[in-house]
Amino acid sequence: MKKEIPIWILLAVPFVILVVFWDRFPDVVPIHWDLNGEPDNTASKTVGLLLLPVINVALYGLFWLIPKIDPKQRLSGTSQPLPALRNMMVVLMTFIFLVTTGAMLGIEGFFGIRNLLPLGIVLLFFGLGHYLPSIQPNYFIGIRTPWTLQDEDIWQKTHQLAGKIWVYTSGLLVIGWAFLEPDVFSRVFIWIGLSILAGVPIVYSFILWMKKKKDSASAE
Repeated sequence: MKKEIPIWILLAVPFVILVVFWDRFPDVVPIHWDLNGEPDNTASKTVGLLLLPVINVALYGLFWLIPKIDPKQRLSGTSQPLPALRNMMVVLMTFIFLVTTGAMLGIEGFFGIRNLLPLGIVLLFFGLGHYLPSIQPNYFIGIRTPWTLQDEDIWQKTHQLAGKIWVYTSGLLVIGWAFLEPDVFSRVFIWIGLSILAGVPIVYSFILWMKKKKDSASAE
């Protein structure tokens, strides 16, 4: 469990920040921003500030629980890739907390939410892409389409392709982030990036299933 200490520290950081800076936040804070980085939803200070840290702790606990409740029993809480995925999620959630609370305090420019939040999400996809091919079939994590869950071979092939797509597409998006204006990059990421990252693996798993179905019918 000593390896978990850095992650526990990351989980605690938001709570420490809130204790130190609580009085500097307004009574009503933004909890959602549009593509232009403008707040479009608000909540009370207590809800708005505690929401992400609490979700972060809950997700961390869920990642430890998943191997125990997954019917396929193919995941381990202490063997890769689950620890890496768990740690990346904690890092991302802590990063999002820092960026959003900075926005609540009026921080803009390079460290503003418009600039850094999309980059953080892209980097998560980049990291996840390295571990996708090693994720074994399960009901909680990975590309869980009806066709990957039905056939282990389709699961493996889909995750191998998705891993490459996530790494290469995210790499290109990081380059785009360096050159595009934040508003433009956000739209490119949402409309083009996510379509590739999510859409291609889903369609590919369906194509594999259709091919297997056709081959099976031909064999009969």
